[in-house]
Amino acid sequence: MNKVLAFILIYATLISSCNYNKNANTTTIEVFFQKQYADKLNGKYIYLFGNGHKLLDSAIVQKETAVFKLNSHVQFVIIKRKDTFNNVSYLRPFDFANPFIKNTYESFFYIEKGTTKIWVSSIDDTTAISAFKGSKQNTPYFKQIFLKYPDNNSNQKESKQIIANNIELIKQYPYAVFFLEQLYMYREKFTNETLKEQLSYFNNDAKETSLYKQFDNYFLISATYDKAYPENIQLIDTANIFHKIGNDKSNYNLIVFWASWCGPCRREIPELKDLYNLYKDKGLCITSISIDGGTKEWKVALLEEKMTWQQLIAIDSTRTLIDLHYNIKAIPRAYLFDKHKQLVEVFEGSNSKLKNTIIQLFKK
Repeated sequence: MNKVLAFILIYATLISSCNYNKNANTTTIEVFFQKQYADKLNGKYIYLFGNGHKLLDSAIVQKETAVFKLNSHVQFVIIKRKDTFNNVSYLRPFDFANPFIKNTYESFFYIEKGTTKIWVSSIDDTTAISAFKGSKQNTPYFKQIFLKYPDNNSNQKESKQIIANNIELIKQYPYAVFFLEQLYMYREKFTNETLKEQLSYFNNDAKETSLYKQFDNYFLISATYDKAYPENIQLIDTANIFHKIGNDKSNYNLIVFWASWCGPCRREIPELKDLYNLYKDKGLCITSISIDGGTKEWKVALLEEKMTWQQLIAIDSTRTLIDLHYNIKAIPRAYLFDKHKQLVEVFEGSNSKLKNTIIQLFKK
């Protein structure tokens, strides 16, 4: 639930009357600095990153202002500037004061076609925003309004009440991509029918988003969601060449989702090396699939870890395809398939269960 919990709130007395042009053909973000702070940044770049830390645009601070312009659908973004810590350069986000939760600072916000205006009152250790005007998409997000979902212990009455409460919230914010993201993240918690019922209460603008349309793809594969062997998915290797995942001739295919920045993932690698060395000649195939936002950090990690089995990465459209078929909310997460491409077991987190399971299978 990391993405859902990463709430972005910006101090803004004007948030309730968000001023943006729905008919604009482009997305514009205007950042204004008070003169004493602009002097520190004038002539320097600041950067706009989208969800997944993908660089969307850069802008030079000139005359106390920086302007980003891009063609964009609704996106979740963050603005960063270059800074140094202990003589090490890094990209530091502009933090925003949450207008609804006291003494809370956030960094992300939603943009869509139209204009977002941000006034920076400080760029020191207490960086804050004195005002913000932008998309109304931010309102439920800034207020940290969560939809709920049934769990394994919910009875029929409780499940119906959860869905009814969700529908009431969607009626209040029928445009909210934030709610669509929550429903999509936990889509497997609902039946297709109850999911479709909730989706029906979004307005036409929300229904035109690519995320809303992605639910149609999910409904087609929902019966095999998080269970099917990735037979028809191809991902790139370090040479940017597409490959099928795994080996059709292996007795077992272990598919591990990880990322270079994930500590538990990195700590699990020595155990994977032991398993691979023990059983690679007995029919064990391992494929590690990175969900790093880009290839640079991934390639550095591969040089450090020296894993000798298949290494692939899911980025951009291929990451969307992975998310459609598999429940990758936390990593490391591994799927073990037998020679008939049937799911044997799913392993969450870094623990001894994976190792013990494979050892027992090869004892048979």
